[in-house]
Amino acid sequence: MYKYLSKLKLLHPTQSGFRPQHSCQTALINIIDKWLQEMNDGNLNLAILLDFKKAFDLVDHDILCLKLEIYGFSEATVSFFKSYLNNRKQQ
Repeated sequence: MYKYLSKLKLLHPTQSGFRPQHSCQTALINIIDKWLQEMNDGNLNLAILLDFKKAFDLVDHDILCLKLEIYGFSEATVSFFKSYLNNRKQQ
């Protein structure tokens, strides 16, 4: 899936999760670098940090599968995810 999304350039350049050679550290380095650039330009920075408890449960599985279809994933791939996500909740 990563290769497919990368090939179509559907991932934001600063996306760190689930990417080779990217981590929490690279995400922090990127955001701190951006903040420092903005401060040097005389701009203010604001950060709002959220922790969504059971975020997996908040994802609408139908919308997720629809997006997979829109992005051109095969019917078999979408069916796999629908089957996997059916009646599944984070514990």
